[in-house]
Amino acid sequence: MVDLRTDDGLRRACESVDFDSEKTRTFVEEVANASRKCFFSEKYQKRLWRWRCNPICFAGGQAPQVEVHRLIQDDGFLDWFYAKYDEIRSLESQDRTEPLCEFKNRLLERVTRFSSIPPKRPKLVTYRALAALFPENFTCLASEGELCRLAKNMDIDIRGDSVVVRHRKILDRLEEVLGPVRSGDWDNVSRRLRLPWALRERIQQENSAT
Repeated sequence: MVDLRTDDGLRRACESVDFDSEKTRTFVEEVANASRKCFFSEKYQKRLWRWRCNPICFAGGQAPQVEVHRLIQDDGFLDWFYAKYDEIRSLESQDRTEPLCEFKNRLLERVTRFSSIPPKRPKLVTYRALAALFPENFTCLASEGELCRLAKNMDIDIRGDSVVVRHRKILDRLEEVLGPVRSGDWDNVSRRLRLPWALRERIQQENSAT
């Protein structure tokens, strides 16, 4: 029986899952090391937003996408996007939560005008893009439903919290049990980013076997 509520149970569950985070590690490192000029390029923005290009999680299907060919034509948006990203990235990881909450709301509001299914908001791809830009502050669970289910299984109270805070609480709980991950340590940053998905799959496997 998977137990994610106690320290020992969560530690054993984390140690028992096996997954490959190499592709994610390469991706988040490339995103972090990109220059301002690169950030403004169509290639970079495609990697952030297109579901086939961003390996952090799947966000295709019927979910609204961001039409990158329209986004890159909006210089005002890109100027704002980069300025806020650069400002928040300069902060220590634990100090980013409040500004990320505001940034998430404003980013989602602004990219909705580039939605492939207006007026629906492209939430999944927005959360996934944020995870690529701030991998120390998000998990790979772009789905709010999956995020809530994992938090419940970990006995984490997220009632009334924003999406950013929910990710932070899950990461903080993992840090309590597994120890901290240093910013720039891309092997461990990417593994911690993907670990919640592996725990989710472990729970699903056990539930399907009962």
